[in-house]
Amino acid sequence: MLLENGQLTFKNVSTSLIDWWKQNYDHKTFRQQCDVLKELPVDNMCNFVFTDKSTLTDRIAVSKNRELYLDRNKWTKQQLVSALDDLNSLPLLLHTAQNLNHSREIQEIKEWYEAFNGAGIPNSCVSWGFTVEDAPEFRKSKNDKIGYFGDPYPENLPESDRMELYNLWKDIQALSSTCKQITKETKIIFVRGRIPRSLMKSQIIPKSVCTVFDYSYWPTSTETLGRVVENCAKRIYYIIKNESISWKPHNYEFL
Repeated sequence: MLLENGQLTFKNVSTSLIDWWKQNYDHKTFRQQCDVLKELPVDNMCNFVFTDKSTLTDRIAVSKNRELYLDRNKWTKQQLVSALDDLNSLPLLLHTAQNLNHSREIQEIKEWYEAFNGAGIPNSCVSWGFTVEDAPEFRKSKNDKIGYFGDPYPENLPESDRMELYNLWKDIQALSSTCKQITKETKIIFVRGRIPRSLMKSQIIPKSVCTVFDYSYWPTSTETLGRVVENCAKRIYYIIKNESISWKPHNYEFL
């Protein structure tokens, strides 16, 4: 695959691949055409130079890797979701391996919803493969015992603010318990550890997978969910950039 005069040109490939391309990608945007190359059995000889004006969509599209590393301090959640939408890379699996035990995790879920809405994705297109834990009591008592995971709300927070976080927690919990259906309109699917039955029944194939939180590792999962993750065209590590990461592979590079 070469880039000649602004057009992608195949060299030394089968006729069947060219026919497939003409049927499925000739009418796509240039970004979408570049993006799908990482999934095809072709030598991608296209070289691109990034500038300060290069968007996240540009960088994902021309990356030759299926594993993508994005710095949370550089790219917002909305930029990530919008880029995947632009590249026709939804549905997105948002993967976590942990129970939600602290209000900061609930606040991060809220940020994801704000990103969805900002990218034009309504709440009705978001599905949950698990149910969030019930919101713990926000009122402090002298007899309260600190749980295993500590106080679920920030220490020394006024009761009015704790109540606001409590109500947000209840709202997220309600969404997770009612938004279970997965259809052709579904764009986002939250999963935790295993693949939901609704996803298997829907026969919807996720195109991308991303970590919900800033993990320094990939969340553990069942073998079935692991296969779904491996089959996704994009596996996204959305983390805070840290050059000392010990598990980085040979193609490790932040976009």
